[in-house]
Amino acid sequence: MAEFFAELAGRLRSFASVQGYASALRWHLGLVGDGAAEALGSAVVQLALRGAKRQLAASHRPQRKLALFPPHLLRLHAALRAESAKHVALWAATLVGFWGMARKGDLLPAAQRVRGDQDVLVSDLLLCEQGAFLRLRHSKTLQFGDRQHLLVFPAVSDPHPLCPYWALKRHSATNLQAADGGSQLFAFWAAAGARSSLSAPIFDAEFRRLCLAVGLQPRLFSGHSLRRGGASTALSLGLSKEAIAAIGDWRSAAVECYLQARVGDLHRSGSCLAAALRRQFPLP
Repeated sequence: MAEFFAELAGRLRSFASVQGYASALRWHLGLVGDGAAEALGSAVVQLALRGAKRQLAASHRPQRKLALFPPHLLRLHAALRAESAKHVALWAATLVGFWGMARKGDLLPAAQRVRGDQDVLVSDLLLCEQGAFLRLRHSKTLQFGDRQHLLVFPAVSDPHPLCPYWALKRHSATNLQAADGGSQLFAFWAAAGARSSLSAPIFDAEFRRLCLAVGLQPRLFSGHSLRRGGASTALSLGLSKEAIAAIGDWRSAAVECYLQARVGDLHRSGSCLAAALRRQFPLP
C-alpha cells in the first residue's frame, strides 16, 4: 500500500488527488472487513502519504507574482489610450486595487453577468468633496454578509495619474452617467453604445497588453501584484502594519482587532498616502 501511494505521487498533480484514492481505498477495505482498513493507519503507509504530500507541494508550488510599484504604474499609465472608455475603467480599477490593496476577484466579476449580491455596483461608490468611498459587500473575507469593508480615497486638490480619487471621478464622468445603481461599477461604454463589464478576463488581457507595451514581462505580474505593491508602498511611506491590515482587510490573529477600523482612521491613512504620493511622485 505504501508503494502504491509512492507511485501515485509520481503520476498525479496534487495531494488532494492522492487523498481521494486513499478515501476510496479505505471505503473498499471497510467492505472487506476483518480490520483491513486499519492498514491505512500504519506507520509505513502514513509515512508514504506524508512523503507524497511533500513531493507534490514542492513540484507544483505556484509562482508568486512580483509587486508593482508607483514607477511601474506611471509607465503603464503612459501606455493608456486616453480616448478609450475601457482604459478609463481599467485605470480606475487598477488604482483602487493598488491603494485599496484589494484583490482583483473582489473588485471585478469573473464573467459579464451581474451577480448583485457579490458584484461591486455603482451604488457602492460615493464621490463627494471629501473623497471617494467604496463599499465592498462581498470578498474573500466577506462571505456571509455579516459586515462590510470600506475603501477610503481622500480628495486631493490637483489631479495626479496615480490618484484613485481622480481616476474614479473620471471613470464616473466617462462611464457611469447613464448607469443605474444596480449595474456593475467597473463597466464601460463599448462600440455602438453597448455597456460592457470590465470582467477579470478582460482586465487580464488588457493588463498583459500594457505590460508588453512598456517592456514589463506579463508572466511576472498579475492583478495580485497591485495588492502586494500597494501594501509594500504603504509600509515604505510610513503606515503601520495595523493600518495596512485594516485597509487591505487581511484576516489573521495578529491584526484581528484592527480590521474594524473607523472611517476617520481610514481617511487619515488615505490622506497620508495622498500626501506622500504628491511628494515622491510629482507631476513633471
